Amino acid sequence: MSAESFSLAGRGLKLDSKEDVEKHVQSLKESSTVKHIDLSGNTFGVEASAALASILSTKSTLESADLHDIFTSRLLAEIPQALSSLLTALLQCPNLHTIDLSDNAFGLNTKDPLVDFLSKHIPLKHLVLNNNGMGPIAGTAIAEALATLAEKKAAARKEGKEVPLLESIVCGRNRLENGSMAAWAKAYDAHKSGIKSVKMTQNGIRPEGISHLISAGLSKCTNIEVFDLQDNTFTFAGSVTLSKALPGWPNLKELGLSDDYLGGRGSVKVFQALESGNSKNVEILKLEYNDITPAGIQSLLKAAKAGLPQLRRIELNGNKFDEDDPAVEKLSELLSERKEELGKDSDPADYWAIATPSVIALLVHPFVAAALSSQPSPQAQPHHQPYSPQAPMNPGPVQPPSSEQPQDQDSPGDGGLTIADILPKSRNINIFASLTRDVSSISDRLESNHSRDNTTLLAPLNSVMQSLPRKPWESKPDDTDSVRAPTNEEKAAHNIQSFVEEHIVPISPWKEGKDGKTKTIGGQELWWEQRGDKRYVMPGDLLVDAVVGRAGNGEIWAIKGVVNY
Repeated sequence: MSAESFSLAGRGLKLDSKEDVEKHVQSLKESSTVKHIDLSGNTFGVEASAALASILSTKSTLESADLHDIFTSRLLAEIPQALSSLLTALLQCPNLHTIDLSDNAFGLNTKDPLVDFLSKHIPLKHLVLNNNGMGPIAGTAIAEALATLAEKKAAARKEGKEVPLLESIVCGRNRLENGSMAAWAKAYDAHKSGIKSVKMTQNGIRPEGISHLISAGLSKCTNIEVFDLQDNTFTFAGSVTLSKALPGWPNLKELGLSDDYLGGRGSVKVFQALESGNSKNVEILKLEYNDITPAGIQSLLKAAKAGLPQLRRIELNGNKFDEDDPAVEKLSELLSERKEELGKDSDPADYWAIATPSVIALLVHPFVAAALSSQPSPQAQPHHQPYSPQAPMNPGPVQPPSSEQPQDQDSPGDGGLTIADILPKSRNINIFASLTRDVSSISDRLESNHSRDNTTLLAPLNSVMQSLPRKPWESKPDDTDSVRAPTNEEKAAHNIQSFVEEHIVPISPWKEGKDGKTKTIGGQELWWEQRGDKRYVMPGDLLVDAVVGRAGNGEIWAIKGVVNY
């Protein structure tokens, strides 16, 4: 540990008191030159956070802080006070330009300290907020705080102060959805002079939201170098909007559009825009799983030849053209020629590549080609590097994939883990999983190891959640309450709680058949039946897609439907 860096990263410390903190921070207390701190992978209580805050507030040389995953196992009621202590202290650090607060819960109940910090911290240049379970309401509040920050920065400049521009934002896996896009567009517009990198992956943003975000916000950020909105939904409408914005980003180096459903026509629109000649700095295109057709790959070839002289890597798996399509072969030949001309011996093996299994070997050493073609693109980077590619999402179900039969419920679970521990590891239900963190009584229950809190969690699949005509925080059509969500946060929070509680069966193991009839915490009476190799939750015939996790306090069942919607 150098004099300029202090780290407790990944030590799994549970720090509750001032005394707990004092055991580990003597070198930080004594340092007058520290520039970077990394506290990630530990858990800080209220008293411990206050003790740490008294130290952090004195570190005028501090430039970056990695605070991702620092509240694991903490009660929802603890987090706002602990977070407030830390962020209030960091407001006193005049050189702190980079902060990573990923993997902490910032939903409706915990967002306020972050909103306050973001609206005031004038030195901010790089912000990383990945997997915070915001939802559109909290996401809107955070975006509005960033817009306020732009005003504060401008006012400080008028006073003659030297104030940095906000350059990069990572805000992925946060359920921002269309509902927060107006606020995010305003935030980007407010910071348009500085923004260079935008990563907003896997947020459930649909075409209308994508179009508004780009046209009203990001299109005005003419210095963008990294645009990464992977795993949202563009369709043709969003693709057209993007194609109109691309010529206005002459510094663009990386375009991340994998899993965005551009479609055949939409992808051609994007490639035609890239061909136009104002994207000469683009080096990386991420285009997997977009239904790109042979016509699309031909259009991409034209763009690569005519408008993308720096292009060196293309990711194309999972599209609708044959891997032996002549255009793919010509693309690989083009990149091979560029590698021969511009490549360096120090370049990583996949630095120059078309990432489809059959052609990657044309560009890399044959002994590593097979391995590369079966691995995901190397993306894991230190959290505190805001320009690095975003780390991969959670690896998938802890137990069987959805194509398998639900497991026998008598199989042993892991007595040392709770549902709360394993829930984030099931990517196909992470929309519902993030909602459970917004309800303190439920999050406490899922963290509990007491037998009275054993639970069978019925978690709707992401595909189910995304197709709901009414969002969980929106009022039911027959709701006669004069206060309606989403205009009232308390009402929205109540609606989310009601929705989640209907999916909490307060027993585990759960006996099969009508003899096992049990009321959910929300009051709905349920039972389940086994029919051949399939399991159904009754009434309603809700198919159990898989038992995706077992823990000491219960099970997680991924279901193809919702309860009492």
